[in-house]
Amino acid sequence: MKKSIALLFTTIALVSSLATTPLAKAETDTFSAAEEVLAARTYYNLDDKGQDLSAGNHQESKISFSEMSVSKSDVQLTGEIAYSNDERVPFSLSGTLGKAEKTDDLIIGDLVDNSGNFEVIHFGLDRSPDKSIVIDQKKRGNKPILKLYLLKQGTRDLTVLEVDVPKSIKYKELFDNVKSFKQAEYSDQFWYHKIFKPTEAKELGANEARLVSEEDDVVIASLQNDSETRYYQYSYNISGCSIYEDFYVKHYLEGPKEITTSDEFTSKMYVTHEETWSLDCDSMNSDETGMHIGYYDPTIIQAYTEPGDVLRYIQWDGTYYEEDDLNIVARWDVAFPYTTLGFTGTWEFAERHESNTMKVFDNSGEKKVRQAAVDFDEKEQQLIDEDDSFDVIFSVGYYNQSGNKNFRVKWDYTISNDLDYTWTDEKSERLSLDYDSGN
Repeated sequence: MKKSIALLFTTIALVSSLATTPLAKAETDTFSAAEEVLAARTYYNLDDKGQDLSAGNHQESKISFSEMSVSKSDVQLTGEIAYSNDERVPFSLSGTLGKAEKTDDLIIGDLVDNSGNFEVIHFGLDRSPDKSIVIDQKKRGNKPILKLYLLKQGTRDLTVLEVDVPKSIKYKELFDNVKSFKQAEYSDQFWYHKIFKPTEAKELGANEARLVSEEDDVVIASLQNDSETRYYQYSYNISGCSIYEDFYVKHYLEGPKEITTSDEFTSKMYVTHEETWSLDCDSMNSDETGMHIGYYDPTIIQAYTEPGDVLRYIQWDGTYYEEDDLNIVARWDVAFPYTTLGFTGTWEFAERHESNTMKVFDNSGEKKVRQAAVDFDEKEQQLIDEDDSFDVIFSVGYYNQSGNKNFRVKWDYTISNDLDYTWTDEKSERLSLDYDSGN
């Protein structure tokens, strides 16, 4: 039986209007019935990598609250932002709280603005600001603070509020029970994904990767294999906090050493490791990342045979994120048995599959199916988490012209930021295996 913990539900009713509040009180960092207005910062037309946050390119603004209620199960924040140009925009935020990953020093909000005026980039209670991202460097220390970052809809205008936790919020009780909170979404803890592109995106060498140890591939005596692992890394620099996201992808091909009549080549592409880490900010660590394969474009896995061999069927499987129902496209071309082929970007035949997991080819004609591909549809099928995979089996049959041959597979895919899909990078990998055919 789960133990129920009652948390203090706090509501502050502010009775004075913004217009009658003395400006001197705008500099205070605590809430009370007599101090309604709080100093904030607005970064107008914020750049897409967060450099303005470190450069201090902001103007002063004010945030007033007419309601603030904070508990484990419910958060209600109502008020308005007064900009330096005297524009005032109201907000009405609601949501719940969650615990951060790998730290008990952060409580993260999952909030929406019911007025539709703002996107809530981040809301949180932070009892160790020296270990996490803080925009106002004066707030970096051991004193608990409240964070609220609001992006005005249709703009790049970000308003940042970082103040001492209000006395009316019993944050110690919240943190005492934080382990009972639901897990916060990755994008709410690592909020910078919502508005910033990576500072740098690169592929690491094996000697640069933090984790490169992998189990040896186990293969039975009659088979052979080849593999290649790619080490992708995104880096961000947010207000002096350097954060890295590592995403390792292995490409694997296994097949027979010889084919008498027919046999199968198995291809696999899968995530072997992912991690978010920071040496500057201990609270910004996770076993997840914001990286996806297959959001921006389809993931295409294709293969072809050398002269004298044909493709009998292709079969697809895997463990992957599925947006909706299965949505796979099988593609193939036909050619004369002894024509030399190469990888292609155009296909003569295509067939969409929403339930089947195999396509059997008809090789009764003069031309034979010599190359084929499987498209895992963009957005519908993605590799996101560790151990996610796209698997394709190519069945190869001997037709004529025995000898030593080479079977080749190519993977084409894009890797992109979790919440900023305008940034993407195209990747490609090729593997091949030699085998004796028809001997």
